[in-house]
Amino acid sequence: MRGGCVLVASLLCVSCSTGPKLDPDWNSQRLWQQVANPPPTYVPSGYAAHRPRSDRDGTWFTDPRDGKRLFVPKDGTPGWPPGVLAGEAKKAIGYKPPGPTAKEKAKWFAAFLLFGLGGVSVPPPD
Repeated sequence: MRGGCVLVASLLCVSCSTGPKLDPDWNSQRLWQQVANPPPTYVPSGYAAHRPRSDRDGTWFTDPRDGKRLFVPKDGTPGWPPGVLAGEAKKAIGYKPPGPTAKEKAKWFAAFLLFGLGGVSVPPPD
């Protein structure tokens, strides 16, 4: 039990993210077409370059690694619903959902430590 608590606590404290890696083939399916530069700006194939790209018309995703921007129209495009486009845009920009904060990790560590050692008894001295 104690070993399991220590293992879980250590896994919570270890950060697995070393930063997203650049992927040269992020658009290998040709889902995105470039419509502006700089910064490199993309819209889904099938979405005309002259159509509106304001925040009320869709969502912008920006890659922090290289600055490329991808626009997902709120109504999607023919054959591509907006949810699928948003997922593909997140993959293209290397999006990772935020993990637990240091404070949350400390709380979990303390809880595992207390509950894991709660049933431990020390034998009396000889």
